[in-house]
Amino acid sequence: MIDTPSRQHFLSDSPYLLADKIVPRRDYGYIASYPGPSGNQILILSGTGDAGAAQMANVVMDAKMVQQLRQRVGGNLRSFEALYHVRTMFNRSYGSTLLIARPINAERIWDKTRHSE
Repeated sequence: MIDTPSRQHFLSDSPYLLADKIVPRRDYGYIASYPGPSGNQILILSGTGDAGAAQMANVVMDAKMVQQLRQRVGGNLRSFEALYHVRTMFNRSYGSTLLIARPINAERIWDKTRHSE
């Protein structure tokens, strides 16, 4: 995964034993939220592997972690994105660390041009 604004690269470990017999211990999770075209809220939870995706579900269900995220994006969770490092062992997650959190400009997401029929 590449974070375009910072140009940082994030590479998760394979979910299987690596060739050098090292147990995979790193995954990444992503959360984004923004208003939909009709005003409904869209929430995206994803991961580079199963553990990352599962941990993002844990993050949004934990009030303390949501509050930490809210503080990092400036207080408003209406339109933001966040990247987490997820500690894993194979497909199990053992916690996460918030790496990147920023508000996003949602005004440019949807084409608001009206088409005549």
